[in-house]
Parts: sequence; C-alpha cells; structure tokens
Amino acid sequence: MENKTESQLLSDEISLLDLWKIIYESKFFIIFFTIIFSLGCVFYSFSLPPVWKVNLMMISSEESQTNFQSSNNLGNLASLVGITLPQTSNKQQTALAVLDSRIFLEDFIVKNNILKNLYKDDWDKNNDKWKINSPEIWSAVNLFKTLTSYKFDPDSGVINFSLEWEDPELATQWANDLITSLNDFLREEEIKNSESNIFFLEQQAKAVSISNLRLMLDGLILEEIKKITLAKTTKDFAFKVLDPAVIPLERHGPQKRLIVMFGTIIGFVISIALIFLRRFLKNLREINS
Repeated sequence: MENKTESQLLSDEISLLDLWKIIYESKFFIIFFTIIFSLGCVFYSFSLPPVWKVNLMMISSEESQTNFQSSNNLGNLASLVGITLPQTSNKQQTALAVLDSRIFLEDFIVKNNILKNLYKDDWDKNNDKWKINSPEIWSAVNLFKTLTSYKFDPDSGVINFSLEWEDPELATQWANDLITSLNDFLREEEIKNSESNIFFLEQQAKAVSISNLRLMLDGLILEEIKKITLAKTTKDFAFKVLDPAVIPLERHGPQKRLIVMFGTIIGFVISIALIFLRRFLKNLREINS
C-alpha cells in the first residue's frame, strides 16, 4: 500500500464501492464469525428449558357487581344519619390488584408449596430439604409475577389470564388454583369488612336515642348481614371462570428459530463493525506514524 500523508488520509472520501471492497476483502472473517455466532445461538436455544403457556378465561361475577351497587346504597343510607362507612372501590379493579399483590401471592405460594418448584435447582429431592438456604419469599413473589399476565376486553368484560412455566401440568394447576384462591381470599376479606361494619353500626345504634335513626341503623346492619350471607354462599365470589386452564399440547417457547435467526443477524452486524473498527485503527496508526 502506498504511504499516505495525514492530509491525504483525512481528505479521502469513502464511497459505497470502497465499503464493499473492505467487506469483500474480509469475507472469510465475516463468514467464519457469523457461523460461530450462529452455532453459539443454536447451542444456547437448545439449552433453554421448554416453556408452556396456559390460558384461562374469566369474567367479573354478577354477584360482585351486585355487592358494589349494594355498598353504594349502604353508603348513601349511612350518610343520611351522619355516619361514614369505608368506601368500596370497583370490585373488578380491586380483585385484579389483589391478584398482583405481595400479601396474596405470598399466601398462595406458601399454602401450595410452590417455592421448591420455582427454585428446583436449589431443592434436594432425595433429602427433602434445601441444598443451602431457603430462598426469600419476596424473591419468589417477584419471580411468580413474571410468570403471569392478563388482558382485559372492555367490550365483553372478559379477562384472559395466562401463566407460563416449564411444567405444563403445574402451570395448569397453578392457574386454576390461583383464581380459586383469589375468590376465597376476597370472600374472607368481604366477610371481615362486613363484620367490622356491623360492630361499628351496633355501637352507633346503642348511642342513638331517636327511634327512626335506630331503625335506619338496623337497616344498615341488615344490609351487611346480607352481604355476609351472599359471600358465604357464592362460589365464584369475584371472578367466574368461563374457560378453565387445560394442559397445553404444544409448548410456547423458546422460539429457537427466532433466536438463531436474530443471532445470525447480530453476528453478521458485529463482524462488519469489527472490520471497520480494525480499518479505522489501522488508518489511525498510519496517521500517527
């Protein structure tokens, strides 16, 4: 190669033909690097465990909507006698928030003994104990959250709940049990809140001397008793399952073809970048010399 002065190197214009020549001169490096990168992606994709996705279709129970309307009427009646009861938010939004809450998921993971499945590599099956230390429950909750997702259709009111895991049977069991546990959890909370309201209203009734106000308070207490009765007799308290989760026949991931395809593209781009970087450093050394 002819020696170039610094001004000549700086003033050279790089055309598309020059770029192609640089790439063509290093074609074997590009091919080799891309193949190695692709093979690495192939081995990586096969090392990933299979992931199965189960789907569950549910809708907010009509009983929950009835309770919501009843709680509004109860609040209106209580305001007439100068009593403020705890306000109840939208039942569906509350239920979905509880579904993603730490307290509920901690209780679900512990009761269903899921911790050893989430961290199966740390669990010693032969001795039925942890190899080192038991994982933190907050870590298990965060991991479990990444496995679940849901989509809400505002037109139909249908909620599509999904859960992904390496074992299709466990994924199916967890999805169905999770919604059942959610209904039970919210039912217990509803009963506790109504019992608390009844205690509060009874205390107010004892302090009221006007008969009409006492009758109104008795009516409020009766409404709370109705809510308790309805909660105890309603199986699908918050959500009614329209289509329960079933064991999937095909795995959801990993998408090995996509991994290899994108890995090949990335490997090709990196090889091109390395070629131009090497040419840039070479020109820079010539400038310095």
